[in-house]
Amino acid sequence: MSVTGSEPASLLIGDSDNLEVVLCGNHVCVGGQKFIAAFDRQTGKQVWRKEIGISNILAGPFGVIVASPGNRSVVLDPDGRDVTPDSLGDRPAYWIDDESLIFYRQTEQVVITGNPDGMPLVTFELSVYPTVTREELPLGRHQLYGNCAGTNRRYVCPGRDGFIMFH
Repeated sequence: MSVTGSEPASLLIGDSDNLEVVLCGNHVCVGGQKFIAAFDRQTGKQVWRKEIGISNILAGPFGVIVASPGNRSVVLDPDGRDVTPDSLGDRPAYWIDDESLIFYRQTEQVVITGNPDGMPLVTFELSVYPTVTREELPLGRHQLYGNCAGTNRRYVCPGRDGFIMFH
């Protein structure tokens, strides 16, 4: 298998229904309903495999992967080791910038009448997890209207009365 663009790639894996394929560092990562595996981009050989239920995989620039089984996230490093912080393992996560994940837990949801886009106001407990330092940065509990975004350790979230900035 080659994923360099010079040859067609082919992959035969058991549990082939609903596979998700993403580039993750020097590997091609493939996730099925019951597993996630990494393959060398040049040789096509399997580098590692984890038997884990997943709903999606998201690769970051350093090959770190978030597999979301149910309503939680698992962070795997490029070698397939679970590096999920103990304090954040029960929460879903998504990439907020090139090197950081944001973990969140919904604590309350209120529907506000008159909100122009119809989005509910949701209270979340937020923590940022930079994959380089692997140290949790708690952001506290905030009322939000949608997803946060960020870059270079600066984060912005849509709040009830405007944007909430963190840095």
